[in-house]
Amino acid sequence: MKRGRDLKRLTRRRRKVDGRSVEDPHWWYVRAVPGKFRALDGRRQIWLSTETADLKEAMEVRDRFDRELDAHWRRLQGGSSDDPREQYRAAVERCRAEGFSYVPAARLAEGGLSDLLARLRTLEAIVEERSDGRPDTPPTAREKNAVDALLGLAPEPSITPATLFETFESLTRDERMRKTPDQLRKWRNPRLLAIRNFRAVVGDVSLADMKRSREGIAFRSWLVDQVEEGRLNAASANKQISALARMIGTVSDRMDLDTPRIFERLGLEGVSGQRPSFTTSFLRDRWLTAGALDRLNGIARAILLVVIETGARPAEIATAAPEQFHVDAPIPFVSIEPGSRELKTRHSIRRLRLVGIAIEGARILAAQADGHRYRLVPDNFSAAANKFLADNDLLETEKHSVYSLRHSVKERIREAGMPESVDRYWMGHKYDRPKYGGDPSLELLAGWAKKLRVS
Repeated sequence: MKRGRDLKRLTRRRRKVDGRSVEDPHWWYVRAVPGKFRALDGRRQIWLSTETADLKEAMEVRDRFDRELDAHWRRLQGGSSDDPREQYRAAVERCRAEGFSYVPAARLAEGGLSDLLARLRTLEAIVEERSDGRPDTPPTAREKNAVDALLGLAPEPSITPATLFETFESLTRDERMRKTPDQLRKWRNPRLLAIRNFRAVVGDVSLADMKRSREGIAFRSWLVDQVEEGRLNAASANKQISALARMIGTVSDRMDLDTPRIFERLGLEGVSGQRPSFTTSFLRDRWLTAGALDRLNGIARAILLVVIETGARPAEIATAAPEQFHVDAPIPFVSIEPGSRELKTRHSIRRLRLVGIAIEGARILAAQADGHRYRLVPDNFSAAANKFLADNDLLETEKHSVYSLRHSVKERIREAGMPESVDRYWMGHKYDRPKYGGDPSLELLAGWAKKLRVS
């Protein structure tokens, strides 16, 4: 009986791998959209990967998905809340669901008589939907919410730096349903840092009252001071500006607020350069000599071997499932695809040819049917590998790190003269030009892999 409760809204699904039907080891969350919400949601059934093969973890994710979807549907329907931000947001979403933009009552007349009449006709139709068929009875909660939304009666909330992150986080929940706890931490921390610094500089002024020439310039000036004093580099400063601009813009757009864009064209110049790359001679002479990597734990060593030859992001290999390593295929390759973590971009989905020591590493990772210590926390791999390299004098300079291996492959790609389209596919970067003939074939990738091979 307990097992049936455990499996509520959880299932396995099958997918095609090399022409064969294979069961996905991860649990999937499946839920039908309740009939009363279908007109507002637009979906009949929702499928979301829990990104875990562990039933206990999947149950926790299932419960989180349940809470978030229930809250989402309540807002679409205009559910009640004591929070002015939630009330306003509910009014905006209800208005959009009825086919209108939310407009404060004071500005409704500016939109013209036809728009106002259309809103009144919609309200009349909502009242006529009553089961009792009596328009003279007291309005229901749904009807009150519709009136507030369509006639612009919900008071506009005051968003300040103190409430910005909470509001932004609530408005973008759907964007993070696939993120692991580690990814969520890395997503939150830089945004919270930017808000903390911004708030310390400008205080808790309402976003609606801010000006580019005042709050925007004041925060930029503070960042410039930090850069000049060596406490921050220009790249980090620009990330804080970008994070704040994105949060303010998203909150403004999704809540139909008229918040000024105070960070437009305020980025700092002099962004620091990228990480250095390992030279091929250093890798061959220091890393690939007998026993050089033997004292690194087996899984970390396997990941490192694959990254050396492929140039994949270390986290892409650390979090890959065993079935993504096609070691015994006629042309061995690793398939980079969404697994235990969200990929950086959709362009990150690709196949990378395995050669040399990468095949040895991939074979070890393919045998980890029960997962391994870095599968859900790839940062732990980077920390362990970087410490090992530093302790064993295997860093070419103090500025080098495990991620420098990716730049090493990029450098070898440049020296080999690889076409830009293949280069961007290999590295998982966006390629804006028209794409003819699909992705590069494994045969083509195999030829380039031999030219880039280190081992």
